[in-house]
Order: sequence, then C-alpha cells, then structure tokens
Amino acid sequence: PCMNDGKCVDYGDGYACICPPGFYGLNCDRRLRCATTTCANGGFCRMDNNTMTCACPLGYSGDYCEIMERLDCKQNPCKNGGVCNGTDGTCECMYGYTGTRCQEKVEIDKSKEIMFRELCKKKNCKALAGNGICDEDCNYAECQFDGGDCSGGQQPFSRCMYPAKCARSFADGICNPECNNEKCLYDGMDCQSE
Repeated sequence: PCMNDGKCVDYGDGYACICPPGFYGLNCDRRLRCATTTCANGGFCRMDNNTMTCACPLGYSGDYCEIMERLDCKQNPCKNGGVCNGTDGTCECMYGYTGTRCQEKVEIDKSKEIMFRELCKKKNCKALAGNGICDEDCNYAECQFDGGDCSGGQQPFSRCMYPAKCARSFADGICNPECNNEKCLYDGMDCQSE
C-alpha cells in the first residue's frame, strides 16, 4: 500500500510506511512542497523532478539539513584564520567571519559598537556589573550584560562571535546568518521561515 517508493513495515494486524524524502502521509501519497517544508540551518528548499529537496550549506547534511557535520581538524577545514576545535569538530572564527567553516565575511556596524561602548563608560557600567542589581542601561554585550545581573547570572550571548549584534537583533524577525547558531541561540529562530 506504500506509494512513491515508500518502505512498508508490518505490525501484526497493521502496517506503517516509511516515506522517502519529499513525501508524507499514511501511504506516502502526499508530496511535500517547498511552501510546506522548512530546511534547517540556512538550507533552502528546491524542487527537482517534482521532488522536494533541501540544498544544505557547507557543514550540514541530512534530508532537511538537520545534521551538523563534524569537521576533521587534521585537514584544517577552517577558512580566514579560523581555528578548528578538535573536541567538537567546529570552527572558531576570527572576528569578521562566520559560517561552519568561517567562509562568510560579516559586515560589522562599528558606529553602533562604539556608541554602546561610550554609553558603558558614561553609565559607569564596569563598576555596576555583578552587583546583583539589574542596570538596564548596562545590559548590552559591550557592557558585558551588566555582569549577568539582568539575566540571573547568565550571559547568553557571551559565546557568540558578535555578541552585541546578536543580542540586539535576537528575535527581531530578520534572519542574521552570523547569529544563526547554537552559541547565539539561533537568532531567536528568525532564520526558520527562510
């Protein structure tokens, strides 16, 4: 009963179909369309020969780009001065670069960065950080998020390549690829709809 090359699995008095990529439904009789399919991790959906596939960015694989490929550090896969982390097989990128292999250059808005640093000095944020009181004027990456006073001691964007940019653009409805990773909380899922 399974259609479109679906694999049939018997379960006593019933069955189940394991559908190939691009199909779903009880009998694999329904075709996924790009409008109904979300490719993960910056992948994009395309139709090939009436079949939906996800084109995955460098470093990701799987039917929906859901698998992050572990990099082999011996082959020095990181670009633009990035360093391969042998423990988890990921690239730590130099400032100004992002991507699974540091292959993408990021435009940095220096004027905002400088403005927030000046604000930190003016508000004396260094002295106020970590005092147990949330000082909203100091709750920015450039001010070390008020030493974690506003987030229960946590500094959620401190591991991001661009903590200031990613904190300001978090869940703003605009996909920022340089923030779309685990360390930056996947840009508040802003890239999911693309």
